[in-house]
Amino acid sequence: MRYGTQGNIRGFGEIRRRVAWLTADLNKLLGLSLVAIVVLLSVSGGLQRLEWRGYDLGMALASDEAYIESIVIVAVDAASLEGLGSWPVSRRSVAEVTRIIEKANPKSIGYAFSLSGSQNAEALQVVDVLRRKFRNDLGKTGNAVMGQVRRSLDTDTYLASTMRRTAATVLSMPAVNTSGAHEDPLELGAAVTRFGIPGPGESPFLDTAWLTGGPGPVAVPGVSPPLATFAEAASAIGVGPPGWRDTSSTVTRELPLAASVGDVLFPSFSLQLALRALGLSPDALSVEPGRGMLVDGSPVSSDRGYQIMPFFYQGRNGESPFKVVSFLDVRKGRVSPEVFAGRTVVIGLTDGAFVPWIGTPGGQLLTPVEIVANIVTTIVNNDQIVRPAWTPLVLLLAYFLVAAFLVMILPRLGLATGLLSTVFLAIVVLNTQLLLMVVNHIWIPLMAPLLAILGGYTLMTAVRFLRGRSPADSSELSEANFLLAQALEAKGQLEDAFARYQKCGPTDAVLDRIYHLGLDYERKRQFGRASEVFGYIGQHRSVYKDILERIARNDRRQNSITPAGVTGKGVGDTLIIGSDGMQKPMLGRYRIDRELGKGEMGIVYRGHDPKIGRKVAIKTMALSNEFDGHALHDVQDRFLREASTAGRLNHPNIVTIYDVGEDRGLSYIAMDFLNGVPVSDYTKPDVLLPLQTVLKIGIQVASALETAHRENIVHRDIKPANIIYDKKTGVASVTDFGVACITDTSKTKTGVILGTPAFMSPEQLAGRKVDGRSDIFSLGVTLFQLLTGQLPWAGDSISTLMYRISNEPHGDVRKFRSGLPECVSVIMNKALQKVPDARYERAGLMGSALRRCLHGVEKGARAVSRNPPTREIVLG
Repeated sequence: MRYGTQGNIRGFGEIRRRVAWLTADLNKLLGLSLVAIVVLLSVSGGLQRLEWRGYDLGMALASDEAYIESIVIVAVDAASLEGLGSWPVSRRSVAEVTRIIEKANPKSIGYAFSLSGSQNAEALQVVDVLRRKFRNDLGKTGNAVMGQVRRSLDTDTYLASTMRRTAATVLSMPAVNTSGAHEDPLELGAAVTRFGIPGPGESPFLDTAWLTGGPGPVAVPGVSPPLATFAEAASAIGVGPPGWRDTSSTVTRELPLAASVGDVLFPSFSLQLALRALGLSPDALSVEPGRGMLVDGSPVSSDRGYQIMPFFYQGRNGESPFKVVSFLDVRKGRVSPEVFAGRTVVIGLTDGAFVPWIGTPGGQLLTPVEIVANIVTTIVNNDQIVRPAWTPLVLLLAYFLVAAFLVMILPRLGLATGLLSTVFLAIVVLNTQLLLMVVNHIWIPLMAPLLAILGGYTLMTAVRFLRGRSPADSSELSEANFLLAQALEAKGQLEDAFARYQKCGPTDAVLDRIYHLGLDYERKRQFGRASEVFGYIGQHRSVYKDILERIARNDRRQNSITPAGVTGKGVGDTLIIGSDGMQKPMLGRYRIDRELGKGEMGIVYRGHDPKIGRKVAIKTMALSNEFDGHALHDVQDRFLREASTAGRLNHPNIVTIYDVGEDRGLSYIAMDFLNGVPVSDYTKPDVLLPLQTVLKIGIQVASALETAHRENIVHRDIKPANIIYDKKTGVASVTDFGVACITDTSKTKTGVILGTPAFMSPEQLAGRKVDGRSDIFSLGVTLFQLLTGQLPWAGDSISTLMYRISNEPHGDVRKFRSGLPECVSVIMNKALQKVPDARYERAGLMGSALRRCLHGVEKGARAVSRNPPTREIVLG
């Protein structure tokens, strides 16, 4: 007894330990319960709508644009009905269209509409009565006329005779749910039932032993068979087209390849067309126990009800992927019969007033005849979406993995890590389903496991918050915010980075990063924000590095400097504002070292890229000071576009552009830092360069312009200030490519003319579109000033100067500087012509002329050095 009691105690203890293991962590129990609920809902069909949503998404992604030439749809559209009369149209018209199509020898012609009931039956009966009653009175001629009238009214016989002469006619047998429908196969007649699918036994099609459980073939409530005369003439008859089943559903995803009418299994209209497209007859269809439906002895991939999930094709630019021609156009001979040669032709209604619109998983709305075309193409190309036999095993594995994640992994993770892991796993599950559909046309319904993953995380997170976050969660969240803040700071998103740092605990590492963030604000010249950041540090550490001094300095700067000075947006304002312990300013990713000079539009700085140590020259432009509204937006876009284009120029005499951008409303362009000075330093009469040097500079600039013009880039502001000359190397470099595009507009707020009018061509001054010949004119003015120390035209006002440039001839360069060779005068005269066509056609031609002139000058200089002039000596 005692032993038995101890054994029971041990047994109960084991049970209690197991229960304790399950209930020790409520999250584990919640995870298992949620997975079990999702499985039950999925098995019972409660999540079918969710699974179909995933299917629709996969179909939308899988449906690439295509154009399918193997099928032609003859659409009985609204225009056809307007031209031929209301529906149904005369079967004589159908027959005549059929004869037109038949001449092209198509693979088959399918009629996707009902041909039940006789057309003009009452009229024919009246004609027959009249002929019998008045046969003797009508005479020979009258009887002949009555016979002709009867033949014209007997459209059924005319259409049936047309079908007999057509190689492959496929008729549809729409399923209906009305009192006039035939559901007893004995009433269909032998001409129709001969197209039933054969199999062993009395009803082999009902044998579903090849699949475990589930429904058999789809049973239709009734059909509207074609007239016996049509059935006897047809090559094949099939149930359909789609739209006859449940049209209350907004999306059609599954369609049967066969349906049972009474005790006979009939193939679908689409399947009969597909057989003809494959070169097979209806006899190729059969069913066998254990194998299902067979086509030419091979099993068809379908479910236990002979249903397939067809692929729906997308057309280009919203058009149909199939060739669609109007019934009326075919009837009127406006469509070439060659369109139908060797193709499957389907004739059907497309007027929405007579047929329903059917939704597809890809988001399209199609008519029944278009659905038929998609199904036929799916069967022929074997494109159907397949649910393989191993789907249950995959789902079982998926549920097992989800349960393991929710029970064993997720409870051990912090909030941030758990969120990332859950999102990652959800993306993997969703992408697995979508990729299988897009790549392999395989559908594994994984939306239920996906729901279990997301629902499990949401439920467990809610429980954590209700129970209170653990210190480990808070620590991990703080670490995640710290890492995110560092990433934002590296991208220059200082505001977002500061917000993330504030969510972290005030540790030494966090405060150190916030301190450096304050230094970044100083570099950005945002002194108010810098004081706030340093003040935040002071709230947690009253003594920390030099924050008190920095707060005082930043406050002084904030109170004493105008907004334009702070940002450097004014043309005369500089980013360099002192060296009293303030951080050097930043512009974009560049650190500003010192100011190099000021121009018309902004300031030029020397700076460097701290990441790679490259020294650069940075030209800034405060475009908002000269433009506003639409003009500002336009000039900013033009500046970024043209500067980026100019950055691709590669020439030894064009300064290299490294970067272009905008920072705090200040546009800038970073370029190679050059040694040397602008040749504008050599434009005074007392500091002129030697003639040979000026010619060499002109040759180099012309070569640079030739390269730029070949890339369709016009400088627009060639002048001495934009040419840097290094005396040590003798290299001249053209600057401000991409910047001078701003001088193309006069829409400034102040009315100031941008650019330098003294160097502008007449067409540029007039505001006309300019090309490379405008740069040639400007180069001519530049060389004129470098040679003489004077400009070709002068004026006491801008308007006077512009008038003289446009209308008055320039003076001969040799009158301003004696001793210049004639070739220099010739070059100046051609470059400074008022009319662009009279100048050098290309900068390269001007460079060649300068090179020939330089050669002559050097040759003359060598001759003088070899034979110096002799001085006559007079002896006294």
